[in-house]
Amino acid sequence: LGKSTYAIVCEIMFKIQLKILTVSDVETITKKDNSGTLQVRWLVGIVNDKKIAFKVWNDLTNHPKLIVDEVIEIEFRAESREYNGKYLTDLTLTKIN
Repeated sequence: LGKSTYAIVCEIMFKIQLKILTVSDVETITKKDNSGTLQVRWLVGIVNDKKIAFKVWNDLTNHPKLIVDEVIEIEFRAESREYNGKYLTDLTLTKIN
């Protein structure tokens, strides 16, 4: 891999319950190919006494259960990739039950 490339190393799905601590404002970003925009926000919650941050994309950014102090069950994807010799991991929310 070249210096400015990345490769997906692993992708795993999980289901957990968490208590929401913070929900960021929705940000609108332009797709790299300028074919449209995406909506993203961050959700921080408590799981087993640990703070964990999740990315929330598009339709889920305005889900009615995204309320501080709400306890919700979510499904999320853990995805790691290599970038410039370092490994980065995102936890992306895929479903709110």
